[in-house]
Amino acid sequence: MATRTYLTLHYALFALALILFTLSFPQSTEPLAFQPRYMMAIFPITAIFALWGKSPRLNQAVIAFILPLFAVNIILFINRRWVA
Repeated sequence: MATRTYLTLHYALFALALILFTLSFPQSTEPLAFQPRYMMAIFPITAIFALWGKSPRLNQAVIAFILPLFAVNIILFINRRWVA
């Protein structure tokens, strides 16, 4: 029997507070341009992704979404149309 683990309430509230804080104070003229860098530091989001990663169907869906996106980014990078 598989046991289910959940994210505790205080971690979820902490993550929500950090997300709202980073979205409330834009850091440049393009407010959402640098958000992924700030969002990576939120620990509970990483824990949520780890919990979701236990599902094989979700893993297949993520791979089916990410591989074409990866291929498009490679093509853009080779054609010098995309800069990280």
